Amino acid sequence: MTMESLDNLSPSKKNILLVLPSLLIIVLSITFLILPTLDEKSRISTNVEKQRADLQISQQQADRLTALVGENEALKKKLAALESQLPEEKEVSGLLRQVSQLAFKSGLESVLWRPSAKTVHASKEVYEIPVNVEMRGSYHRFGQFFSNITKIERIVNLDKIVMKSTGKISRKGAAALAVSFAAITYSSIPEAEKKAMEKAEKGGKN
Repeated sequence: MTMESLDNLSPSKKNILLVLPSLLIIVLSITFLILPTLDEKSRISTNVEKQRADLQISQQQADRLTALVGENEALKKKLAALESQLPEEKEVSGLLRQVSQLAFKSGLESVLWRPSAKTVHASKEVYEIPVNVEMRGSYHRFGQFFSNITKIERIVNLDKIVMKSTGKISRKGAAALAVSFAAITYSSIPEAEKKAMEKAEKGGKN
């Protein structure tokens, strides 16, 4: 466009021509500089939020793991304490002898003491070793005996307790009782025996 042509243009068109280059620069700047920058900023913000969310989840998992480790340690200590109350099988006879001695010290007369065969507990972790017992004595002496049983460090459970009056009176005027019960103790099953039982059980299912 020549200078003469420009002079012939109306003032409004001249103004447009003057402003047009600036508008073109602004449009190009927005299209190629500002918009890509805004898109990149949005993408970065989205990534930052995602990283924050992932970090929060990881922190929660770490906290939970710490709690689980603590719970596991507590359970291990509890299990160790329980296992310490389980005698080895070779110690069972000594433990049952201790029960018999407690009965004697409590002034009870032992009428029957018949060990039964050991059986595998429902948990399959321990053997149950029962002894069928029958004793005679006063109510007070039985109370003392049962109290002493609870003080034994090893586990001894008394089951199927039946009390009957003998119809006799002691020298001190106390009614004599005949009491029968099953004294049950437990011993841990050795790992080799556990594996053998598991193998036999699997073989039976097949």
